[in-house]
Parts: sequence; structure tokens; C-alpha cells
Amino acid sequence: MSERCNNCGAELFAGQQFCRRCGTPVRAEGGEAPTQLLPEGAQQTSPKSTATGTSPFSGARTDAVLQQPTAYTPPLAAFQQTSPLPSAPARAPRRRRRGAWLFALFAVFVLGGVVACAAAYVLWRARHPSMIVKRVSVGGMSAPQVPPVPPNLGDQIKDALKGAGVPLPVDESGASVTGVETVLTQTYDMGEDATFSLQVVNGNVTITGADGEQAVVKITKHGGSPQERSGARVLASKTDEGLTLITAPAQSGAVSVSYEVQLPRGLRQIEISADKGDVHVSGFDGEVVADLKMGDVEFRDVSGKVKSRLIKGNTRIFYEKPEREGAQEFSVVKGNIEATIADGANADVKAETLDGDIDVDEAFQMKVEKAPAGHTVAGRLGDGGEHLMFKVTKGDIKLKK
Repeated sequence: MSERCNNCGAELFAGQQFCRRCGTPVRAEGGEAPTQLLPEGAQQTSPKSTATGTSPFSGARTDAVLQQPTAYTPPLAAFQQTSPLPSAPARAPRRRRRGAWLFALFAVFVLGGVVACAAAYVLWRARHPSMIVKRVSVGGMSAPQVPPVPPNLGDQIKDALKGAGVPLPVDESGASVTGVETVLTQTYDMGEDATFSLQVVNGNVTITGADGEQAVVKITKHGGSPQERSGARVLASKTDEGLTLITAPAQSGAVSVSYEVQLPRGLRQIEISADKGDVHVSGFDGEVVADLKMGDVEFRDVSGKVKSRLIKGNTRIFYEKPEREGAQEFSVVKGNIEATIADGANADVKAETLDGDIDVDEAFQMKVEKAPAGHTVAGRLGDGGEHLMFKVTKGDIKLKK
């Protein structure tokens, strides 16, 4: 039969010295229960404070339940844990999944690409409803039905490109081909307000002003074999604004492409760009812009506005008539300028060279002066008028009658 506490009636166990409910000392058989002293330095618990836990488990507390205050409550002794329970094994740290965020980011990109493709397809279908492929049943099987291709699709594309001003290869089906050259002639309708533009890689250019409203272009390819000359394509663009001819670079350097062009005399503007070759312009009343790298340039009886720039070569100007309708400027980086001026011309003349001499006919009554670098001369012919400007970086200038 188990014993019970005399104070609160709680059940007692063998070897128990204090009641676990009220803390009252329990008398051992054969005498009083020994009083256990607190270790030195330990704090004494007041009756109002919480009693020290008597549970053998570390950190556990066994507070008194329904404890009635008494005159004397002995301090609870600090029990030593005699048979500690085995501690639970420590959990291994949770491994971080380093690749999870990379996978999530990749999934977002894939999803975004799918959405973008779907949106592009929907937009394409909305803009090209006639190009949607339909399916028809043939012998119980489903086969795509593709719209038929128009027989003149190539011509339609060419016409569209021509209308947009895109340069296209000139048709050479009617060209005259020999062992040494290929000659082709083309005719274009031109208005007086139109422009003519020519870009040359390697070849000579001759432009002559004439009456009428047509441009007659003679293209001559020199050197190489007929196959190599065929590879040196000439591109043309004809619109209401003007005509443009472009020489495509040839695969063989032995081929040169030259032009002989007859233009309406009163055409608004001519633009010439050449890498290598001689350029001759005569009998033209409109504006001329020439940008040349290497070769000789000649202007004869050109009365309109002129701006000519040559890097290496010589420039010659002939004024067979005294009248001019625009200012004219000629410049050469390395080479000479020679101008022959007709009697009765009216102009304000200026010439300068940085490294070279200037020779002026005495009839012009203009004095050449030595500058800090090179020479310069300025004067007036007749009553004066549109400017005539001659500039040379390294070379000579000669003005004569």
C-alpha cells in the first residue's frame, strides 16, 4: 500500500524525501528525514517565489499545485540528475537548393518567349488574313491548301522596288559584247527640275548638256572576260525626282566602267562621285557638285553654280562665254588648277595656295602677294559679279585669258 503526504494527501513513492505537490518533508521510516543543505552560494527561495523544479529532466519545472501557505516552507534542495535521459539527436542543417532560383528564372524566360511568339502570331494573322493556310480533305486525309503564286510575281516585286526608288541592276540583254568591251545604251525621260546622280568606282565620265528632255546614257565596260564584265553590275534608280546610276564594285579589278551621258542642258543639278577616273562636264547650265579622289577634271562652258573638290589630280576650267549664273569654287589637295577666262567676264576672283605658286595674266591687273604660307591673289574682273574661287593645298594655280 502506497503512502500519502500528511499535509496534502498526495501519493508518495519509495525514497521520496519531499512531497512533490506541497513540498512538505516526508519522514523516513525509523526517524526524521535528513535535511539537505543547499550548496554554498545558492540562493534561498522565498515562500512567494516559484519552487525549484524537482524533475530529473534538465530544465523542467514541477511547480506546486494548490499549495497552501504554511508557517514554514523549507527550501527545496537541488537534486542532481542521476539518470539523465539521452538527448535527442541534433537535426542536420537543411541543405539549400542553390539551383532552384536558376530554374525559376529559366522558367520565367521560357514562359515570356512563348507568350511573345503567340502574340506575334496573332498579330501576323490579323494583318495577313489572306495568307492563312487552309486544310482540305483529300482521300480522307487532311492536306494544307496554299494560295497559288501569281505568275507575274517577279515583275510585281520589281515594279514595287522601282516605285520606291530602290536601285536595281540595269538590263543588259541588249548589250553589245565583244572580246574586250561591253557597250549598253539606256534612255530615260527627264524633267528640267530633276537631278542626275552618278557614282563611279573606276572609269571615266563625260557629261554633255543638250536640248530636249531625255537622258541618254552609254555604259562601256572595259577589260576582263565577258563573264567578269557581266559581274560588274550597274544599278539604276529612276523616279520623278531624278535618275541615279551606281557602279557596283567588280569582283575583278581588271574591269572598268565608263559613262557617256547626254542630259537636258537646263537640268537642275548634277552630282558626281568618283574614286578613280577622269571627269569632263561641258555645255551645262545647272548646278554641278563633284567629289573626286583621283583623276583629272575638266569643266567647259559650265555657267551654273559649281563646287568641285579633287584630292589628287589636275583641274582645268574653260569659260568660253563671259556670262555665268552662279558662284563657282574649285579645290585641289595635290595637283594644279588652270582657268581660261573669256574677255568681258564679270567676276570677283580669289585664288590661294599653301604650297605652290600663282600665275595671273597681266591683262587681269591683279597682283600676287606672298602669304605666311604660300601665295594669294584677289581682284575684280570687269564690273565684278559671282565669285570665282580657286584653292590648292600643294600645287600651282594659273589664270589666263
